[in-house]
Amino acid sequence: MKNLNPRTFPKFNLLGFWTLYYKEVKRFTNIITQTIFAPVITSLLFLFIFKLSIGRANITFGTLSFTQFLIPGLIIMSVLQNSFASTSSSLVSGKMMGSIVDLVMPPLSSFEILMAMMFSGITRGVLIGLASGCAMYIFADIKIYSIGYTILFTLLGSSLMSIVGLLAGIWSEKWDNIAAVSTYVITPLSFLSGTFYSVDRLPPMLQDVAYVNPFFFIIDGFRYGMTGYNDNDPVNGALALTAIVIVLGYIANVLLKKGWRLRA
Repeated sequence: MKNLNPRTFPKFNLLGFWTLYYKEVKRFTNIITQTIFAPVITSLLFLFIFKLSIGRANITFGTLSFTQFLIPGLIIMSVLQNSFASTSSSLVSGKMMGSIVDLVMPPLSSFEILMAMMFSGITRGVLIGLASGCAMYIFADIKIYSIGYTILFTLLGSSLMSIVGLLAGIWSEKWDNIAAVSTYVITPLSFLSGTFYSVDRLPPMLQDVAYVNPFFFIIDGFRYGMTGYNDNDPVNGALALTAIVIVLGYIANVLLKKGWRLRA
């Protein structure tokens, strides 16, 4: 007699996790010219513009030239913005096309969904970071001061923004909502976090604001890993980012479990 008992799954559905992760990676690699090459070209344009307009002014940051200071900020900014775009666009496109059911109906726990989506965002961010670094290496001398810190802050930054993108995608009902989050939250925080300048050159009040900006911890830590220059203790920055990732990850897991704005 055929066994009619429902299929059971292990505590962590590794096959389901891998399938969702693979699906998300294929989603952005199928349009690689838009998702990978376009951000790299944008970063190069920023580099050329700033190098032509400011690079000749002999501005230095410690022992770094302006170009050496700028490159890490441009690379990690691209990583952050595209990790956010990876997870947020996936959820909103699913809602708009009515395919979000394919995410909530399979036998995947909220934690498995969270992990698969987060790792797909990390993958996109890391690929863009590597591509941007290789492209900029052609036009500027890039030497990595600490591979460990460079990798650490790349992973922390892309993890954080993947989760933020997931939260934004859960909340958003249409593309306008995501555009609003990107325009009024992500872009200002990334631009006002020391991407193009050292925060010690800001007025004291704005320095206090910068030092509580998570983007500042990411950019400053990544810059330290690449150049050895930092405005803040990278260990403290890494600990703060780890705590933020855990808290936001917990919130995202709760919302996924409840199906908030995901189930009709």
